[in-house]
Parts: sequence; C-alpha cells; structure tokens
Amino acid sequence: MMPAASTNAAAHPTASHAPGLRVLHASATEHGAGRAHAATAARALLPLALALALPADEATAQRQWPDRPIRQIHGFTAGGNVDLQARIVGAGLAEETGQPVVIDMRPGAGGTLAASIVAKAAPDGYTLFSMAAGHATAPAMYTKLPYDAVKDFTMLTLVSSAPYLVAVGPASKVKTLQELVATARQDPGKLLFATAGVGTGMYLVAERFQAQTKTKLSHVAYKGGTSTPMAVAQGEVPMMFGTFAEVRPHLDSGRLRVIGVTSAKRWDRFPDAPTFAETVAPGFEARGWQAMAAPGGMAPALVRQIEGTLHKVLRRPDVAQKILEVGTPVEIMAAADAQKFLASEVAQWRRVVKEAGIVPQEF
Repeated sequence: MMPAASTNAAAHPTASHAPGLRVLHASATEHGAGRAHAATAARALLPLALALALPADEATAQRQWPDRPIRQIHGFTAGGNVDLQARIVGAGLAEETGQPVVIDMRPGAGGTLAASIVAKAAPDGYTLFSMAAGHATAPAMYTKLPYDAVKDFTMLTLVSSAPYLVAVGPASKVKTLQELVATARQDPGKLLFATAGVGTGMYLVAERFQAQTKTKLSHVAYKGGTSTPMAVAQGEVPMMFGTFAEVRPHLDSGRLRVIGVTSAKRWDRFPDAPTFAETVAPGFEARGWQAMAAPGGMAPALVRQIEGTLHKVLRRPDVAQKILEVGTPVEIMAAADAQKFLASEVAQWRRVVKEAGIVPQEF
C-alpha cells in the first residue's frame, strides 16, 4: 500500500471561517405550548420525542458533518490526472469544512482496488471516492468484481470531463491517425501502445478504436500517473492513449505530440489535432470524466449536504481554474443526475465490450 498523502490541513481555515457548512442540532419547536393543560414536564420532554421521531437520514442531517478528518480515496498513482484533481478538490473541501482531507492512493487493477475499499466502507461521509471514468468500464472488463459498480456507490457530483487523446513519442514512426491505422493493418499486433492499465477508460477507448478500425495493437500496461507518458517520452513504447493531464509536461518539452482526440468535434486545446470521427472512425466519441462519490446507501439528507458542499467548492473560481490548468474543465452535476449518468456509462461500455469481442478477465 502506498503511503497516504494529505492535503495541507494545517493551512486550511478552521470551521469558523466556513459558516453554514456545519448542520447543527435543530431547536425543537414548542408544538404543545398553546395547550393550557400541558404540564411543564411534558413540554420539557417534547424536543427528545421529536428527535426520536425523525427519520434516520434527517437525524444524520442534524448532526455536524464533518466533525473529524475525511478520507478521499482514488485508485491511481501520484501525479496523474486523477490524483491532481483529487488534491485540488480535497484542498477546497478542507477549506470549506475546516477538517483535514487525506488523499489515500490505492493504485492497481485500473482503479478497482480503490473502489473495493470504498464499497465496503460506511456511508457516513468520512470516506469519499475520487472516481474516474474507468470505474464505469470495469464491470465489462472484469468478472467477479467484489462490488456492484452502480449500486454500491452513491454519486455526489461530476467534477470534470474531457476527451481522451492519442500521443506519440520519439520512437513512433506514425505522425497521423491515418498512418497509425495503415501501420497497424500492415503489421497486426506489432505496434505497441501504453495505457494506465487494463480496465481503465483509456484502455477501453483503445480497444474500441481497434474494433472500429479493424486493427490490432499490442497493449503495455503501466500503473498510471507519470509512468505511462514517461515510458512513451523515453521511447519504451511508441504511443499511448491517455489524458491531457498525463501528457502535458511532455508536450511542453516537445517529447510527445498529440495526433488525435476522441471528442465529437475538435478540442479547443488542440485545434490542429483531428478527431477519430473525422479521420478513421466515423461516429467515434468518448470522454474521460471524474466524479466524487461515496459508499452506497448514504442517507439522502447527508447526500444533499455533501453534494452542496462539493458544488460550492467546484464553483469557486480558483478551484475551477486549477482544474482547468490540469487539463479538463469543471462540469458540475446534481447527485441524482450523476447516479443516472454512472448507470448509463456502465451500460454503454458493456455494449462496447460485447460488440468488440473483448473477453473479460477474472478479477
């Protein structure tokens, strides 16, 4: 297990700097005060009776959240897109709540190891999950997952979304998507590509690309973060499917070059990079996304409270700018809509895997 990295809790404002984020015990109303025959003792017991009559989720809402540190888990290594955004959101959350947020990295198996931990945790608001798009592809890629990718998670909000991209390094002889397809058809299986692991969104995008272009590439898996683009930049692997946040340092140095993106239209960030759809794969569109989630079964009142706090964080101009600088614009989504979005993503990638003839691996 990798050591947990913490946001700088000492620098975060205390709860007194974030009014309104604590939900205090509600004052009981004197419902029986107007009754002349009510005894003083009965009126004294009324607040307790009201509290006992509240539904469990409303009782949760009346307690203070958070009153202790929050653990924010993700399934990738330090320095990658997921980690960078997790730290930005975690820092903002700590500032808004006055509680430390610990970023707990559990890399491996395309993020499913981290998801397993979250699925087993209590839905009390103290375990949050920086969920990546690969979470929705995992059910199609693995058999016997120890969790249900939809039911065992409570979605809180979408955080950001952006297209995937193909980047080539100095070891690559291909300069365009058309050359990539031509080379792969000429020598099936010879051309290598790297991703952050089997089951990740970028891996499945690569598999869909091969199925739609009728090509065969050979996969080299890395643990994500900085290792995948570093391998391509150093010439170990000629190309990669990934995200802008991962390749950005190497684009600036000139060691990597983007040759295609998976958006429906050209991405403003790379106006000269054609889309898959306009060149070699008509109709192709896919996007990577990140979300904040929690264990399944969270009380609705607590969902609303954490959702509202996260939305407040994401609407802050400084937070939105930092996430944009990482490479993806902020995209806020209501918790209920995010839950439906997750279910639709899982269903979509199941169809893609089936149509591509990909054989799921045993977890």
